[in-house]
Amino acid sequence: MKTLRAHLFIGGLLLILLPALLLAGYYFREVSRTGTIPLTIDLEPAVAGAAGIVLLALLLLLWVYRSIVVPLRLLTEAARAIREGRFDDQTEARFPSSGPLEVRELLYTFARMAEKINMQIRSLEKANEILAQKEERWQLALQGNKDGIWDWDVATDSMFHSDRYRELFGFVAGEEPATHDEWLSCIHPEDQAMVRQKLADHLQGLSPYFEVEYRCRDKDGQYKWIQDRGRAHWDAQGQPVRMVGSSTDITDRKQMEEKLIYYSMRDSLTGLYNRAYFQEELRRLNDGRYAPIAVIVCDVDGLKLYNDSFGHLLGDRLLKKAADLLAKTFRSGDVVARIGGDEFVVLLPQASAEIVEKTIRRLKASMAEANVQSDEFLLSMSIGTAISPDGKVNLTRLFREADSNMYREKSRRGAEIRSAIIQTIVRLLEKRDHIAEGHARRVEEICVRLAETAGFSPERIDSIRLLAEYHDLGKVGIPDRILFKKGPLTSVEKREIQRHSEIGHRIALSVAEIRPVAEWILKHQEWWDGHGYPLGIAGQDIPLECRILAIADAYDSMTSDRPYRPAMSHEEAMEELRRCAGSQFDPALIELFNGMDPRQWMENAG
Repeated sequence: MKTLRAHLFIGGLLLILLPALLLAGYYFREVSRTGTIPLTIDLEPAVAGAAGIVLLALLLLLWVYRSIVVPLRLLTEAARAIREGRFDDQTEARFPSSGPLEVRELLYTFARMAEKINMQIRSLEKANEILAQKEERWQLALQGNKDGIWDWDVATDSMFHSDRYRELFGFVAGEEPATHDEWLSCIHPEDQAMVRQKLADHLQGLSPYFEVEYRCRDKDGQYKWIQDRGRAHWDAQGQPVRMVGSSTDITDRKQMEEKLIYYSMRDSLTGLYNRAYFQEELRRLNDGRYAPIAVIVCDVDGLKLYNDSFGHLLGDRLLKKAADLLAKTFRSGDVVARIGGDEFVVLLPQASAEIVEKTIRRLKASMAEANVQSDEFLLSMSIGTAISPDGKVNLTRLFREADSNMYREKSRRGAEIRSAIIQTIVRLLEKRDHIAEGHARRVEEICVRLAETAGFSPERIDSIRLLAEYHDLGKVGIPDRILFKKGPLTSVEKREIQRHSEIGHRIALSVAEIRPVAEWILKHQEWWDGHGYPLGIAGQDIPLECRILAIADAYDSMTSDRPYRPAMSHEEAMEELRRCAGSQFDPALIELFNGMDPRQWMENAG
């Protein structure tokens, strides 16, 4: 372009000098023609011709400039702008409407090309902006998601894993499986065949998605439950080229599912099978293939008595002990279930009468050994059995037969069982120091002497002996931290210890031997003025036996050492009894007792 401008400049200069040369030539021609040097020359014809030539030259220069120079300059600027990436400046409006057609078309072509390029650039910029937004959302989703992302290039057998995927398995970059085979090697051997089949089905187009749950080994060698979801991409020939998906740690969910499955067929307290599972097994084993089949029903003796005496925690321990013995006694293929509060049942497939008898002997021996080793409770079970003949059996009927046999044994052994359990409770009372140091015997001796003085018959004296022995029976259900507390009791602790009358009452009602005095055990803490417990009755409404026991129990308690105070003297105790006559104690019985000296009886009783 600079060369073109230089040429135009030289041409213009020549056009300007041409008229001067013409004038000079005209002057010399005149000199030659006249032979003289004219002082004046008529230059009008020459000037006119020169002026016309100059004008023509100027017009020609102007045309050349506008038609050639300007378009070429614009063309050069357009080319430079496109080279520099400035496409917005290239519009048809700024291009000349005159000039060589080829140059103008070239300029218009440049303008349209620049416009299209500009539109493409703007479209790409918009697409890039949208892509950047999507990328940002994708990254935020990845960061906030618990799932790990994987991308498998099927053709090259290379795998990409997200940071979250590596985090799931404890890997750092470069430690995760790099190939499909490496990934498969991390899967639990029991799950590999299933995962391979699921993957093959999807890659062959047999399933729309790849979805599978399996166990996968982490960096520390521990297996986690993983759920994979993914989808493959196929080429035009239907060959898989890529597969992208996610991995979710479902270990917690699987553990919860296992617990739900476990508890759906297991008893939550003992861990044995529950009634629902037992019913299913009844139906499954009912086709005769497992004959001969035996049903054994076991009922824990005295559970209610233990619950009433010591609370449900001890009752639960009793049930767990029974369940443990049953589980250890029977074969692994036998079905041992807890079907009620204190009732267990065992299904023994392909069991003869000899096997059943031997198993029951082993169970009874285990119970006897457990009772020797533990004095917390007496474990006893009433057992009923029934055995089916060969061939098809009716297990529901067989179960009812075994259940009836169990109840017949419980009825036959009822008195013996209750007596053994009550003796166990008494031993526990003695062990816990409730009737230690002769307390029950001393109270019994005072009650008998006072009852004799009051004119009781021998039968009533025997009853009051029984009341004196078991009046504190309910204290087995009171925690030691309250019974043996050295400081004063709180209001809550007082209410707790006052429950012992009701607990003893419930126990007595459960045992035939002491049932006659159950009502007196309930009322032995009532006061003459009605401020006692648990019923708040007063005066003559309190049984006479309870009023006698109240004096004997109070006297022995005051003259014995307690965790919270030393023993009182006889005189101090008698003074306290007289002070409380008419409020806590029957005043007539206090007057009767005042003329007696119980110290010699208590020495003999102690």
